[in-house]
Amino acid sequence: MAGPSNPEACKSRCTGLRILNVSTYLVVSEIIPADVPGGSGRAAWEASRALAVRGHRIIVVTRNLAAKKQRETIDGIPVLRFSRYRDLHCAAPRIVEEFKPDCLHLHSPFPSFAFRKFARRIPSLYFFHSPWHEEYLIRGADLGRGPMRSAIGAWLRRAAERATLTSVRRIIADSAFMASRLRQHHGLDALVFPLGVDIERFAPGDISAARRKTGLPEDRPVFLTVRNLVSRMGLDNLIGAMPRIVAAFPDALLVIGGQGYLRDALQTRIDQLGLARHARLIGYIPDELLTDHYRAADIFILPTRSLEGFGLVTLESLACGTPVLATPVGANREVLEGLDTRMMLAGAGAEDIAAGVLAYLPEYQKRKAEIRAACRKYAIGFSWEKYADRISRVFAPS
Repeated sequence: MAGPSNPEACKSRCTGLRILNVSTYLVVSEIIPADVPGGSGRAAWEASRALAVRGHRIIVVTRNLAAKKQRETIDGIPVLRFSRYRDLHCAAPRIVEEFKPDCLHLHSPFPSFAFRKFARRIPSLYFFHSPWHEEYLIRGADLGRGPMRSAIGAWLRRAAERATLTSVRRIIADSAFMASRLRQHHGLDALVFPLGVDIERFAPGDISAARRKTGLPEDRPVFLTVRNLVSRMGLDNLIGAMPRIVAAFPDALLVIGGQGYLRDALQTRIDQLGLARHARLIGYIPDELLTDHYRAADIFILPTRSLEGFGLVTLESLACGTPVLATPVGANREVLEGLDTRMMLAGAGAEDIAAGVLAYLPEYQKRKAEIRAACRKYAIGFSWEKYADRISRVFAPS
């Protein structure tokens, strides 16, 4: 595979580089929000937008998972899409030559793998969102993959991820939890940069108006979660907590937004527990309705069972003024510990979730305005602008 036609120029760009003055960033991500919803794609895109606002030139390379144009401009940012990894690997040298990036921002193992040899010459950051092979094993168990297929698939993913990780200048994690996972699986260290939230888009509003807009009842306690419908999200335990919650609050309603391969199993669980009036699977929530769903809820519940990073949904909900109750899993404690320790559930089981909701809801109902104002104030401390500033200073001389 041929490299750039002027390798000396690449070398000179690396020497004494001040990232604060860089003009061109090449961002590589498996997904972006315009194509597929997901936390890593949102983080990649929002950081890119924040850098673009500062006058930097941003080019995003992603997989064409939604059968969209191979090249288009979104929010002023050129987006290049590739349907197959092989095509991307062949095109990587041409992309580097065409755009001559001053820095690579890599977010996903497989597409980033295509740029690993350039990462040794061009200042590069890898954003470690989660252990790829670990997610693969969890999904394989859910889908009943055979042990041989799971083992081989996990090995390949871990190897590809490690090859990329060892080629970059710096690694960034969104939480101490994910940094510890990186050390555990790859023996590497990361800088920890908490993610941000768009505090203008995700903002408090009239709760009754939000419920009317989203079709939610105005006179019932409403609990919300927005998750991929996969096992590590713990949604089965959240549904399992509802009978005890409903016994104390007969009008309680749980709203679950998101898509995934466990939808049918979760609906069956709802039916088995007789929760047709108390739990709804509403599918993917369009961006234009997401803020209103956060506003409409009394409490957002994060029932994660395993591998939770710095949850963007947590910050988005808090920014809208809606408190979050979360399991003590992954980075949840890191996100919430500075706000209110009562928002941390005792565990991830159905009984723990039910007990936490039953203890918190009466307090929320008594101090609703005060609690929602505190949530908003706390969320304002996180912003994509701060996140972008931290990124831009990674290679700046001290």
